Amino acid sequence: MPQTPYILKLPRENEIFGRPMVFTGLDENNNIVDVSVIPKPANTIICDGCNNLIEDEIILCLVFTEGYIHSAQCPECVKEYFSDFKHYTMEEI
Repeated sequence: MPQTPYILKLPRENEIFGRPMVFTGLDENNNIVDVSVIPKPANTIICDGCNNLIEDEIILCLVFTEGYIHSAQCPECVKEYFSDFKHYTMEEI
């Protein structure tokens, strides 16, 4: 198991990228209200750092906590902000 944080390289066809966006809110009693589910257009992946469209076949995902992908990052943002993070494929972890 690699030490976090690291960059996980996933193919753009991975199921995680096809999930819809889900937005929720909480009322004053911390009950979930206003659930909105927004489907994403097929093959659309946006960088969580700069909001640019990622068109690469391999998507660079930021992992801070094992088992949880924090965000998708374009190569430019990885180079700018996470250049010292090691890169792994699913087969390597």
